[in-house]
Formats: sequence, structure tokens, C-alpha cells
Amino acid sequence: MRIRRITLSKDACYCGIQDFYDLIAKQLGYNPETVTYDCTKIDVSKPVQDQILAFYMDAGHSQEAFAQAWVCYGPKTSLQYPEYIAEVQLGFVCEVHK
Repeated sequence: MRIRRITLSKDACYCGIQDFYDLIAKQLGYNPETVTYDCTKIDVSKPVQDQILAFYMDAGHSQEAFAQAWVCYGPKTSLQYPEYIAEVQLGFVCEVHK
């Protein structure tokens, strides 16, 4: 299992889950319009989750709605770093061939 660690800025993490995944895809050299994501193959630090939560709260979503979306579509918040870090495993980005 190959893992790639990506360091992000606080501002970059202030976005929705889909936009966050698109940002990661771009960092990995993919075109977000031609890929899908496997959310079981990405881990983030708590500061990343906190920024994404702040984005949803500012947009008027409830914490319950965010929690449900995070469980279904979000990455795992398992990294113990104070920085804004994402670690992606091979297979997080899946190219769609049309």
C-alpha cells in the first residue's frame, strides 16, 4: 500500500468535501473532471476536518447534516498532526474512461 502525504494550507481546506477531493486530485496531477474518488483511501488530520466543518457551518448546514455527510463521503480523520495534512493511498483517485 503506497501512501502519499500532502501538506495543505488552512485556507485550502475551507471548502466542501467534493472540492477538497478535487484539490487533492489536482495536487496529484489529475484532472478532477475525469476522475472519481474512493473516500476509504484518504485520511486527514483534525485541522482539515475542522476547516471543512467550518465551511458547512458557515453555509448554514447543521452539525448533524455535516456528520452524516462526513461518515458517508468524507475521509477518515485518523492522522495525529497539528498541521493540515492528507494522506492518500493508491486507488483514492480512479480515472474514468469514456
